[in-house]
Amino acid sequence: MKTLRTGLCAVLACAAIVWAMGAADAATLTGVKGTVTVKAKGETAARPGKNNMALAEGAVIQTAGGSSAIVRFEDGSMLKVGPMSKMTISKSGSGGGKATSLDVGSGKVWARVEKLGSDNTFEIKTPTAIAGVRGTYYSSEVDEDQTSRFDVFDGEVAVTSLSAPGEEVIVKANQTTSVAQGKAPQAPQALPKDGAGKDGFTESEFKAAVFDIVIGIEPDAIVVGGKAMVNIQVLKNGEPLNMEVPLHLKSNGAAVFPNGKTETDIVTTDQGTATVELSGTAEETVSIEASIMLKIKKEKAE
Repeated sequence: MKTLRTGLCAVLACAAIVWAMGAADAATLTGVKGTVTVKAKGETAARPGKNNMALAEGAVIQTAGGSSAIVRFEDGSMLKVGPMSKMTISKSGSGGGKATSLDVGSGKVWARVEKLGSDNTFEIKTPTAIAGVRGTYYSSEVDEDQTSRFDVFDGEVAVTSLSAPGEEVIVKANQTTSVAQGKAPQAPQALPKDGAGKDGFTESEFKAAVFDIVIGIEPDAIVVGGKAMVNIQVLKNGEPLNMEVPLHLKSNGAAVFPNGKTETDIVTTDQGTATVELSGTAEETVSIEASIMLKIKKEKAE
């Protein structure tokens, strides 16, 4: 049985492509807007960033003006890379690893980090500082003069300077600090009450991106006149989603669903599971695209 996984990139009618994510993959790229490029470790040329692209350690993500992308890690932590930014995934924490380390060379990123175990770490490095977190929501920004700024919106972040690693400051919720070239971190100060700088993840981006669809196809190769069974489980934060979920499925070949078409809409059971049959009209290896058709209510402005 071939098991495929995906992260969902939109709230309604998202066409999320389902591909395999290998053990060496650090994360998944999604929410791509505008011009985003990815350069894998050892490669000389960058490729266009695409939704559901697997990212291995060493991958460099770069965004142009007016562009952004979301990087989603296996534990549910997420990072949004803002416009005119460059970030490298140094360590992924995948494949049984305990450390996630990201290098932000320029621009701004927002991080929502899932609560980590006592021996797990998640840190963001900039040209002047290192920020380590343990379950929080914050942003990191590198100015043109290489000054690094960290705004914390929830939880707390420990910030140290590369020039003065022994001088650590703890930045708590609704506080900010900055680290200039060759200097220690400034004492934390209160963030502006107008919430300036917090506009990272939208609620729809965050809520939609914590879902996974796990698909098993058996057999994954069918012959003319043959059949395959597609078994589906929808997950939220890595756990089975116990509710009915509307899905849109698309066969990437000639195989058709019971409606005689290569696309179909189904609804899972209240356990988030579904089974659907595919009929082979040509000899091929089966692959499926899937998307969740969830509607999320807009929150009223206060």
